[in-house]
Amino acid sequence: TLMTLELLGELAPFAAVFLDIRLDDSDGGAGIALCERLHRPVRGGPSTAVVLMSPRLRPADRVRAALARSDAVLAKPLSRGDVARTLESCGVALPADERRH
Repeated sequence: TLMTLELLGELAPFAAVFLDIRLDDSDGGAGIALCERLHRPVRGGPSTAVVLMSPRLRPADRVRAALARSDAVLAKPLSRGDVARTLESCGVALPADERRH
């Protein structure tokens, strides 16, 4: 998770980051830890919306996500609509989509 955080800090600012609560099968919540770290101010840059995802969204996952200050939490698999609604609710401006007219 530290390497991921370092990479995010080196790249252009992100409007949003989607993280799995479990970043791999062996960890018990590295996505939660990374979410907490992403919400700490980094070089005074703009804030990044952090969305946590889980294949089985249990009540405990929702509580952990809230305590980590996640901007949203979603159950996988995600649909295009889930992603668009979540980004809009987090204040992330989406480009115009001709299919919506």
